Parts: sequence; C-alpha cells; structure tokens
Amino acid sequence: MVFGLTAVQVVWVFFAFSLGSWAQTVSGFGFALITVPLLTVVCSRIDSVVAQSVVGLVVTSYLAWKLRADIDRPLISRVIPASIVGMPVGIVVGHVVSDRVLRLVLGICVIGA
Repeated sequence: MVFGLTAVQVVWVFFAFSLGSWAQTVSGFGFALITVPLLTVVCSRIDSVVAQSVVGLVVTSYLAWKLRADIDRPLISRVIPASIVGMPVGIVVGHVVSDRVLRLVLGICVIGA
C-alpha cells in the first residue's frame, strides 16, 4: 500500500495523471478537468483536488519557466486576477455542495468537454 492506496488504486492515480498530462500537452489545458474527476474514483474530493493542485503546480511551473518567452503577457494579466477572484468561489462551492452533486456535475462537464 502506498499512502493508504491499494496497488490497483495507485495504477488508477497514475492513469489519471497520465491522461491529464496528455490532455494538457495536446490542448494546453485540461489537466485539472481530467485528473480531478478521475481521482475522485479512488480518493475523496478534497484529496483529489489537493493532489491535482500539487502536481499541477509542478507541471505548470515547469511549463511557465520553459515557455516564458512565448507567454502572452496581456492575456496573463487578465487571467491571473480572474483566477484569484474565482478561487474563493470554488472553495465555497466545495464546502456547500454535496460530494454526490459535485461528482455528477464534474462527470457531465468532462463528458461534455
């Protein structure tokens, strides 16, 4: 067991991160959209978001450093403040809405995307 997960669950987590990384590589976004719903199959909603955030921070930091010459600075100056405003909304939704409803909505969004 690794971090309290069985071997099958560890393989599932690896699959989730691999698929999310592939989506990020192909489209430039989608890491969290893919990994969090897949991780909720074997982890709690909170653990899934935390795990994705930690791995996503590493991946995004690496990409930002590697591709810093190609960054569209006017776009980033709009996206970062919007992200900061959206984070508290996400925290409130995460605490108010039930796990079942969030899983259903996330699943529908992923399938729709």
